[in-house]
Amino acid sequence: MQVPVGPTIALESAPRAILRHALIKHRLRHELNEAEYVKSVLKIALNTYKKCVAVEDAALILKRGTLMSLLKATRLAPVALGLDIEMPSIVEQFGNYDPHNFAYLVGTYFLHRRSFQSANNIVRGVLEIHIDEQKRCLCFEEYNNYLSDGGMPDQNRYTGDIHVDEERSVFSFLALVAGKPRLMTTQGAVWDNIGTAASLDRGGIRLRGALLAHGRGRGVSQPTITAVALESLHNREWKQARTKCRTITPDDAEFALAERELIYAEDLSTVMTPMIHVRRSIQQTSR
Repeated sequence: MQVPVGPTIALESAPRAILRHALIKHRLRHELNEAEYVKSVLKIALNTYKKCVAVEDAALILKRGTLMSLLKATRLAPVALGLDIEMPSIVEQFGNYDPHNFAYLVGTYFLHRRSFQSANNIVRGVLEIHIDEQKRCLCFEEYNNYLSDGGMPDQNRYTGDIHVDEERSVFSFLALVAGKPRLMTTQGAVWDNIGTAASLDRGGIRLRGALLAHGRGRGVSQPTITAVALESLHNREWKQARTKCRTITPDDAEFALAERELIYAEDLSTVMTPMIHVRRSIQQTSR
């Protein structure tokens, strides 16, 4: 059912519930207190926000400009609310792609990277890809639970949207958490039947690339870049896969194969300028 559009817009039960759910989900991504979140992120009045997330049967009456701000912030497509309003930026900012053309990516993956402090160990996380019909794009959730190089437990979760450059076959996984961007960029998917642990029923789609994040390699938070290797899992539920998150040390039976994937990503799937410089220096020295 199409919602009438004018200076003010009334959202009845179903559209109101969709907007409420999108706002609650969006709120969880931000560590700001409620007043700061509403003012700086949503850019609406606090009372209006409280009305939007309240559970009520009555229609939600919003000014057109206010609703546009909410749609822009939550990246919710107007069609999800039954609105005939064009907001091309919502789709274009993701690459203007049809997510169903990339449905083969939907599923659960192991994500491997080197540890930020020493790079001696390998950290295994889990990443889930799904289609968001409301935003009309691919979305992801990343979960990590491991021991740092210093032996401290670290658990974190990131959610975000996947931007696709179809011309270059590049996928960009962008998460924004309290002003800290976390960007992972990979090349197009590769299929094979090589699993790094056959007992885990692995192998299939692989994605290789680089992650730009913030690590504490020298005791303070610093921009950190590392190669990443993702491997799809077969017949493994999201909750079950999360129990496999951990730190893989050099004496671990899985270390050699996981490192082989990362070396491949470092050498052939990404341009690591420091490594190019090191190789050039080694070549010059050996002459």
